[in-house]
Amino acid sequence: MIAPESIKLLNLAVAYMESNLTQPASVEGAAALAGYSRTHFSRTFLNVTGITPVAYLRKRRLTEAARELVTSSKRILDIALDYQFQSQEAFTRSFKREFGVSPGFYRLQGRLRRLFGKVTLGIASRLLYPGRGIATSGQFFVPEQDIIAALIMPWAPNERTAQFTHCVAVVPMDRINVRLAGRQDIPDLCRLYYELHEFTVCGVPERLQGLGAFECYDAAWLSLTLEKLIDAAAVAIWVAESSGRVVGLAEVYLHEDEKDPARVGYCYGYLQSLVVEPGLRGRGIGRRLLAAAEAWSKEQGASELRLESWEFEQGPLGFYTQQGYQTLRRTLVRKL
Repeated sequence: MIAPESIKLLNLAVAYMESNLTQPASVEGAAALAGYSRTHFSRTFLNVTGITPVAYLRKRRLTEAARELVTSSKRILDIALDYQFQSQEAFTRSFKREFGVSPGFYRLQGRLRRLFGKVTLGIASRLLYPGRGIATSGQFFVPEQDIIAALIMPWAPNERTAQFTHCVAVVPMDRINVRLAGRQDIPDLCRLYYELHEFTVCGVPERLQGLGAFECYDAAWLSLTLEKLIDAAAVAIWVAESSGRVVGLAEVYLHEDEKDPARVGYCYGYLQSLVVEPGLRGRGIGRRLLAAAEAWSKEQGASELRLESWEFEQGPLGFYTQQGYQTLRRTLVRKL
C-alpha cells in the first residue's frame, strides 16, 4: 500500500504536468517536485496509475490539442507548437497514432472523442456504482485496492447519481471484439508496442532503454515490419477492439523445435507480445487475447504455447501463472 503522503506528492507531480502542458515540462521536473529520482518516480507512477509519466504527458497534450482543434480556429501548426511538438509533421504522426485520424480530419468531424482525462489520486472509500463507473467527487473506491487512479471523463448523470458530475468509464466485456489485425490497425499497434516497451523499461531499467517521447519516436521501421507480419502465414496478431479503437494485442508465431536426437521436439506457438491499454487492464481483455493466441496455435497444429517474461514487481509473470503457465527454464544473473 502506498502511503497517503506519497499520494500527495504524486498529485503535486500531476499538477505540475497539468499546468505545463503548453510549456517544456519534463518527467525529471515532476520527479524532482515529488522528491524522487526519475526511475523511482516512473516506477511508482506506473504502479499507481497503470501508465508511465511519459505516456501520460503525451496523452494529455494530445487530448488538449484535440480539444483546441474542435473548439478554436487556430492553425494546426500553432496548436502543435503550443503543445511542445517540434513540427506539424511530428504532431500529425503522434496524433494519428493516438486518435487514428489526422488532426485535419479530426477537426472536420467537429466532435470530441477518445479523450484522455486528468488523473486524480486518492484513498479508497465506498462510492462504487456497479456497472456505471466510479464517482470522483471526494474519495473513491475500487474493490480489493487501496489506492486507485481515476481518469476523469464527462458523464451524463441520472437521478440516481445526480450529485456526481464525473466518473470512470467502464467498458463492458461484451463490447470487446477480438479479431485478427489488418493494415488499418498499424498506427494503433505502434502505439501499443511503444507502451509495452516503456512499461517494461520501468521494470528493468538496467536492461532496457526508453525510447523517449512518443511524438519523437520514428515508427516507420516498425510499421513496415508489421505490414509483413500481418501478411505472413505463420504469424497472427490478434487485437482487442472497443468502440472502433484497438486497446490490446497479442502477437503469436508458429515454431517447431530443431531436430535433435537428444531432445524431444515440439510444434509450438510462441507468444512474442501481449499488451492491453493501461486504463483497461484487469478486466479480462488480456485473457481473451491469450485465449485467441492459444486457439490459433492449436489450429495450426501446435501442442503448446510458449512465452518469455521479464521478472519484476508489477510485471506480467503473475498474470501468466494465474492462467496456468509454468516456468521451465530461468536465466540467472549475478553481478560481478
